[in-house]
Amino acid sequence: MDISMCMIKFKQKMMVLLSSIFCLCFFNFAKAQDPAQLSSMQTTLQTYTASLEQIDNYLEKGNISQERVNLFEKQLKQLQSEVTEIKKYATQNLNQQEALMEVLGPAPTKDEAPEDDVTKAKRTAIQDEVTKFQGMVKLTESLLFEIKKHQDDLVALSLTNKAKGLLARQEPLYDSQVLTYAWKDKVLAKQAITQAYAKAGLTLANTNFKINYGLILFYGFLAFYLAIPFAFILYKKYGQRRKDAQPGTFRKIFTGVIQLLCFAVLPIFSIGLLLVLLKISAVVPTAIWSLMLTSFLPISMFVFSCVIAHIIFPLHKPSWLILPLTFANARRVKSIFILFMFLVVVNWYCAKLFGMGLLSVDFYFVIDFVLRLFACLVGLSLINKNNWTIAVDGSQQISRIQQHWLASVVKYLAMMIFISNPILIFFGFLQLANSLFLSFIEIILLVIFLLSAHFILGELLGRFFFGKEEKNNAKKVALHYWTMLLIDIIFFLIGLFFILISVGIDKAIILRYVMPIFSGIKIGHYVFSINILLLSILTLFLLYVLTRLIQRALRNKILPHTSFDAGTRQAIVQGIGYIGIIIAIIAALLSLGVNFTNLAIIAGALSVGIGFGLQNIVSNFISGVIMLIERPIKVGDRIVVGVDEGIVRRISVRATEIETFDHSSVLIPNSELISGRLQNWTFHSPLNRISVSVGVAYGTDVKLVEALLLEVAQESENVVNEPAPRIYFDDFGDSALVFRLLVFIYDINLRNRTPSLLRFAIEEKFRQHKIEIPFPQREISIKK
Repeated sequence: MDISMCMIKFKQKMMVLLSSIFCLCFFNFAKAQDPAQLSSMQTTLQTYTASLEQIDNYLEKGNISQERVNLFEKQLKQLQSEVTEIKKYATQNLNQQEALMEVLGPAPTKDEAPEDDVTKAKRTAIQDEVTKFQGMVKLTESLLFEIKKHQDDLVALSLTNKAKGLLARQEPLYDSQVLTYAWKDKVLAKQAITQAYAKAGLTLANTNFKINYGLILFYGFLAFYLAIPFAFILYKKYGQRRKDAQPGTFRKIFTGVIQLLCFAVLPIFSIGLLLVLLKISAVVPTAIWSLMLTSFLPISMFVFSCVIAHIIFPLHKPSWLILPLTFANARRVKSIFILFMFLVVVNWYCAKLFGMGLLSVDFYFVIDFVLRLFACLVGLSLINKNNWTIAVDGSQQISRIQQHWLASVVKYLAMMIFISNPILIFFGFLQLANSLFLSFIEIILLVIFLLSAHFILGELLGRFFFGKEEKNNAKKVALHYWTMLLIDIIFFLIGLFFILISVGIDKAIILRYVMPIFSGIKIGHYVFSINILLLSILTLFLLYVLTRLIQRALRNKILPHTSFDAGTRQAIVQGIGYIGIIIAIIAALLSLGVNFTNLAIIAGALSVGIGFGLQNIVSNFISGVIMLIERPIKVGDRIVVGVDEGIVRRISVRATEIETFDHSSVLIPNSELISGRLQNWTFHSPLNRISVSVGVAYGTDVKLVEALLLEVAQESENVVNEPAPRIYFDDFGDSALVFRLLVFIYDINLRNRTPSLLRFAIEEKFRQHKIEIPFPQREISIKK
């Protein structure tokens, strides 16, 4: 007894010693972090706290300029990034220390034996580290909260400053001083512009700067060599062809995009690339390069607009008109559109000159009003309903194009913009007028681009899914619908993002409220984000597709080369499918961060209530699993269930489908197949026995009859030789000697056809050997 107690105490001490050594190793590994780094992080957090207090003081004063708001936003963004990294570092170390504490286990209670000094010291040191990192995590969370609060305040302040800037009012045009100063400044403006271009040449002449014309020619050749051949090849292959007498809408828009790429995008890109190369290589002076860029942008915009007008209204090829207007209306709309864009480009060029300080405020004010007034008048004539008419069926009858709701909205918005814009400028609201006008132009171009891209993509997807066949495949139609719905959502979000930027909302503000949707919104202990949701859906989809690919490979490639019958192969394929779907669902839930412990508790609590309502479904599901394991029936079997008889076509987890001989499908719940009476004609073997009875006249050679019946059975293609056919002399009938032929056929599905074939053959054999098959005879006696 004493020896056993000593052994137990010895084992306990050895376990404590080994635990202490293990904890010591882990503790030393975890303590490998640099104490100086930890101290530096704590000091950094204190500095960040002081910086936030300084920003808070500025915000309390109010009336902060937009430049300082932008500066504070950059500082807060940098602080947020660095504090997040410190929080990540502190959280990782906190998890390590807590893991070490779990290895040590809970501290002994008063009733338990005290732990040794080494373990106790390690426990105290680890607890100190846990407390330290817990404090650091809480401090970083507090700082992140303060940063978010200040960012919200800066966003509100930025929007307020932007609104004040838009509503800022200058001296109105009806003020005589504005017109007087503008008239005086017109000469100064002309001189300033002339001197600006002359100054560039003068600067070039006064300095020893030498232009490397050879390098300029090389850059120009390189830029145009990259664009011109590519544009020529594209247009030759996809451009307008005369053989396309009546091209479709898709062909017109697709060719229009190719033309835009060849005649506008690639040439403008080439010149832009040349300017960039000149800037990088410092081949020309900065003053000349700035003037070249100032002239290049408006000219590029006007060229781009002219190409778009030529694409939509190709007057030399009326069959290629994208908008089915009459020829006169198409020519009128094209001319008005080009004039409108010319005025817009000139207005933009004047704004560039004003930004360079070459135009005075009053002179630019008047010029902007005049150009904007003419542009708005031209715009109003452009949206006149009389310009948008078409010829019906090529006749002289004219009708307006049926307006889509979006076209109606754009029309009324354009009317409001074109009417209000000159009025706003006249009364001094120049910034508001410019913002509304330019934003409207940008939004219209964006909508046209997105609608064209959406139409082309939709047509390409339609051709990919269906080709030239009709849309009669339900699966392809459904897949095409959901794909287009996803594309619609993506295009809507892209359009909304750029529309918000066009109306003046800063990209950083938009991303500030959009990114949390993707990065995650914390609600309680769970984080919900589109990224996690999309990852979960993608995981489910990929595993589902992988399961289907494995099933297809098993069904078509692997299992046909095995000795399994069709039913076994089907059971294996279905079992793999169920397992794959279960794994896919579990993986998707894990990627969502679902806690299966809590899920099991909830499922256990709900299972009682749900069990009563879904007991039949659960019973059928379990019966389906049992059928896949025990396999009382398999696909291809001929079964009889109650009054239904047919061939098993499909076995699912809920029901089994059989096809009757009337070619109707019957779904039988799996629970009925397991608990009820079931007759399976092909459970062990596809062989089936049939019998044919025949009567011969009295006096016939019975041995000959037996031989002929046996010969008929042997000659039949549907009858097997083993088990051998048998002939029985059943009875002496009233009018005939009754014989019965018993044969086995190799396929149960021939059960109805084979007896008929045997009867035809028996009748022919008996007729050849003059054996009579008598008909029933009755003697009737009539008593007088």
